[in-house]
Amino acid sequence: MLYFGISEYFFKSASLAYYTAGAFNITIAEELSSYFNVTTETFGSIIPEIAQYYVETRPAMLNLRATAAPMVSLQPDTFTLEIHASMEVLAVLPDSTTQSMFTVNIIANTSASLTIFEQKLIG
Repeated sequence: MLYFGISEYFFKSASLAYYTAGAFNITIAEELSSYFNVTTETFGSIIPEIAQYYVETRPAMLNLRATAAPMVSLQPDTFTLEIHASMEVLAVLPDSTTQSMFTVNIIANTSASLTIFEQKLIG
């Protein structure tokens, strides 16, 4: 019989190391716009001020940045993850410079119930 365990400290240390290295900082640029179709028109339909300011449709970029190391919590039968982040939305201007449209602070929480069924870990 073999027992394998991972502590909460392991997850906290790993998340701090990844946060310090900048692994949670992501830029979604024009190259990915074909998948997400991110333009000023997309945000202009949600925020009228953007539609008034950017009459001509321009590509947009998203800068996602973690503002703190993700918090990991292990409880009996439950795994909880909390992420604090900031998303800046930028318009790409004709001369390839960017202009900030707005910034949103995000706190995301997720929990998973863990159980062992037929010698398999299921979430």
